[in-house]
This record gives sequence, structure tokens and C-alpha cells, in this order.
Amino acid sequence: SGTEVFAIDAVNASAPYFTSGFPVDMAFYKSTAGSSGYVSSRLTGLAEGELDTTAAFGSASGVGYDNMTGVLSSSPGLNYYSWMWKRAPGFFDVVAYTGDGVGGRTVSHNLGVVPELMIVKGRNYAGNWTVYSAATGADKRILLNQSSAATTNNVWQNTAPTDQNFTLSALFDVNQFGSTYIAYLFATVPGVSKVGSYTGNGSSQTIDCGFTSGARFVIVKPTSTSGNWAVVDTARGLIAGNDPLLFLNTTDAEDSTFDSFDPNSSGFALEDNPYSNQNGETYIFYAIAQKQHH
Repeated sequence: SGTEVFAIDAVNASAPYFTSGFPVDMAFYKSTAGSSGYVSSRLTGLAEGELDTTAAFGSASGVGYDNMTGVLSSSPGLNYYSWMWKRAPGFFDVVAYTGDGVGGRTVSHNLGVVPELMIVKGRNYAGNWTVYSAATGADKRILLNQSSAATTNNVWQNTAPTDQNFTLSALFDVNQFGSTYIAYLFATVPGVSKVGSYTGNGSSQTIDCGFTSGARFVIVKPTSTSGNWAVVDTARGLIAGNDPLLFLNTTDAEDSTFDSFDPNSSGFALEDNPYSNQNGETYIFYAIAQKQHH
């Protein structure tokens, strides 16, 4: 079920600890009061990356994955929330690899299905967070650390990933010789998660994710124009009214200026707003359902 592989939690007041209920393999964490967002993973140990910068992963002695029901973070303040994933077939996988500088190189993964969304970052040098989306195609990339639109780029060697591997060019951001990388792979699991795209209509519309009790977590990014990576969830408020949005690519505090998202049993609904529903613009999204079983 979705609650066995994904969790949202506010930091514990007595310790910098987030509770998941399962062994965590990767976590994003960010303050609602404004700060960089961070990511860490079990495979990379005592290291974390800043989502809104190109900086190399830094040492984080406070990051801990030695607990079976949560994750220790690097001493965040009490305004921090974490979104936590567990590796599971068809849902999510993490791959660590070393670059070889050879175009056409393939990297194996254990997702078990074709990845629909991939995030790749060099760990030991300054470089972009490079994103693949099935909706934009293998000839384009999106940057997680920027608001820019999708751009034509040969970073994926113009080759779509398969259910066994993904292909890389020799470009610096994904396959520099001798550099170390981390890749996060996501896919659609019916009733649990949905990776997709839609076109904004500048009015209101429903995004059907195939859920029955609505979404509890959504990331949206415009790809045809510039715009932030907006995050909404039910822990902070996904309501029929103004929603507190966090942006992965900025250090901004929560923005509740607009009614950007509304609950809907099939997924989520959109209202006219500049973040997720501009008329004629194309968006990609990643959503995770409420407590449902696959």
C-alpha cells in the first residue's frame, strides 16, 4: 500500500527525527519557514544534497538511516517536514554509480518497470540536478534546481530508459569520468502513485490519477515555460481553499497566496493560478495516493 512505501512527517519536537513506519531509502526535507531543501538516502550514508543549488553533497553527521521506522535528519528546526520513500518494485528505486565519460553508457536499476521520472545528481562535484520525464522525452532534460522550462539536450543519449537500465551521454551532469552519482527513479503504480502530464486551462480542471481517496502528495512543474517545482501535501494542507506550497528549487517559505490545488477522489483538482494551471502551458506531475492498496 501507499503507506508502506511513502510517508510525510513533521520533525519530532524532542529530536531531529522523522517517523515513517517503514525503513526509509530516500528522504526530502525542507522548512516551511524558508530554507534550502535537502535530500539524503540510505545508499549515500552520512551525506546530503541541497535541492536548490548545484553544490556537491556535503557531510551530514546528523543524517541516520539505522532506524527501521524513520530517519534522523541533520538537526533541522521545528518547521521542517520530510517526505520519505521506500524502494519497492514498480514504485521507486535508488541507484548509485560512478561516471565513465562514455556516451551511450547504460546503468542497471531494480525498479522492475520503465522509469517515468528520474532525478540524477553528481555527488562529489558541483553540477545540476538533472531530471528525465517520459512526458517530455529522451531528447530533453529539466533541472530540479532551476525554474527553467524543459530544454533539448542529449544528456540521455536520446534513448528512453527500459525496465532494466537507463542510458547516459558523456555529459558532465550525469556521466563525468570518475565522478560519483545518485539516481532516483519513479513510476506509476495503479492506485498508489501516478507520474503524468497535463495542459493548463487557466480555469479549473481535475487530474485523474486513478485513485479512489485522492492524493496526499503532489509535485507539479511547468515544462513549456519557466516555473517552480511546487509541492503540496495533506500534512501541511491540500484543501478546498488557499494551499501552502513549498518550492523545491527555492529557499522561499510556504506560499499560500493562491488556491492552487483542491482535493478530488480520483487524484487532485486545479484552480486558476500561476503555479499549476496557466492556460496552454504543459506540466508534469508526480502524485501519491491516500491509504490505498495496489
